Amino acid sequence: MASWVITCARFSYQIRDAITVQHKHNSMVNAVNDLKNLGFDPKAPVFLEAVRVRIHMSESIWKEKIEVMKSLGWSEGEIFSAFKRDPNFLKSPVEKIRVATDFFVNTLKLGREILSEDPEFFTLKIDKSCRRRYGVFTLLESEKLIEGGVKIEEVLKMRDKEFLVKYVKKYVDKVPGLWETFNGRKQQQSLPRSNRAMGKSSSLREGKL
Repeated sequence: MASWVITCARFSYQIRDAITVQHKHNSMVNAVNDLKNLGFDPKAPVFLEAVRVRIHMSESIWKEKIEVMKSLGWSEGEIFSAFKRDPNFLKSPVEKIRVATDFFVNTLKLGREILSEDPEFFTLKIDKSCRRRYGVFTLLESEKLIEGGVKIEEVLKMRDKEFLVKYVKKYVDKVPGLWETFNGRKQQQSLPRSNRAMGKSSSLREGKL
């Protein structure tokens, strides 16, 4: 009796594993076919990454993201052009796509064609990085301290250390409110002025910006 139960259990596991393998195989085939229909070249360097992204996204989520982007003014051509350049941009949650598109298009006035050509923008941290850098950039711009035709999109994609040195440390003692802008006004306003100054000096010495 015991041996029969063990045999049945093993058989059950084998069937389950076979079903899992078949499901993964079907998902792979469907993803590859979908991508080919979108005009992907299977020999392209990003093809495998695109397959991975597509496999790990349900059909309903995939369609939802496409429809959300359309509702924000994107054409299918722009969406899939961006996806072909960097498949990971569609891994962003729907809300991140909404917030990012609103910020880049309505606040920064970047055309969707720019975002389509460089979908890396969607991997940036909007609230913790982009809004603060934009605040610093516009503040320095108002003080006529931005030179050489620097574009905001270049500033947003700088490495943290480079941005810190070039736009914060260089002007923090010359431009009132720069430190507060970089760190987020709300959290800084809750501190006494003496504490803000002390924190600024300490962080600058330690490079914690």
